[in-house]
Amino acid sequence: CNAVSDSDLFVAMIALHIVALADANPDAFARHAPSVKSDDLFLLRSHVSRVWSLVMARTEFRTATSGDRQSQERAVFDPYGYDEFPDHRYAGYTGQAHPLASPVVPAMPATGAGWDISHGRRLVLLLDSFRRFANEGSLALAPADEVERFGIALANQLAGEVFVGSLEAPAFSNYLGGDDGWYRATSSGTRTLTGYSPSHWALGRSFLMGGYGQLARWNPELIPIWNAARIRELRGETPAWTGISRFESDFVQLASGEPAQDILQ
Repeated sequence: CNAVSDSDLFVAMIALHIVALADANPDAFARHAPSVKSDDLFLLRSHVSRVWSLVMARTEFRTATSGDRQSQERAVFDPYGYDEFPDHRYAGYTGQAHPLASPVVPAMPATGAGWDISHGRRLVLLLDSFRRFANEGSLALAPADEVERFGIALANQLAGEVFVGSLEAPAFSNYLGGDDGWYRATSSGTRTLTGYSPSHWALGRSFLMGGYGQLARWNPELIPIWNAARIRELRGETPAWTGISRFESDFVQLASGEPAQDILQ
């Protein structure tokens, strides 16, 4: 598997926050982190820049038509990296019957499905970190126009391809490439079946838990989508084929208790 991992992104984000802190207040940083030397900070800066270059190299930009029939750019990060990953074995299967129930469905992987919507929440944090810090002060770790382009294109992809329901019945594709096949379909030795069927809400609620509403700064169509998803979550449901139970509503209210407009402040 030649995919970019979420750990790759997390390490880069942590490194970016460290060098941004050191750049913003070098004296305080030196007092509190005396073991971190200038050579270490140089290596961290270099690592952050390389990871951003990797992100750009692994992002496929596509041209599509929006709902108002305008041409727009959309982005899928690392679309082919996980094509042969076991969790994606049924990314191309959109039937409602569990693929490992009798009769077993032959493997149906998809091509270019990208990350699942749950793991994809790392991209929200990545974009927020690079938007805020990559070019602060003396830092120049990622071209601002590239960060902006990726943010706009990813937001367009969420609103135009991953959102597959309606504001009355919001739903999301399981994969950020827009494929809505099964994710992580497995069975235990006792034939306990788990997984995420097409538009599965246990996976789709990652739109809320992952803070995808923050991308509304680049596409305001995500604001009503966010609010509709929040209403669906607060109604409560227990989807089939998963061991993940519903979060308590008070936690969801804490995570997404305000309309998405407030995220943009």
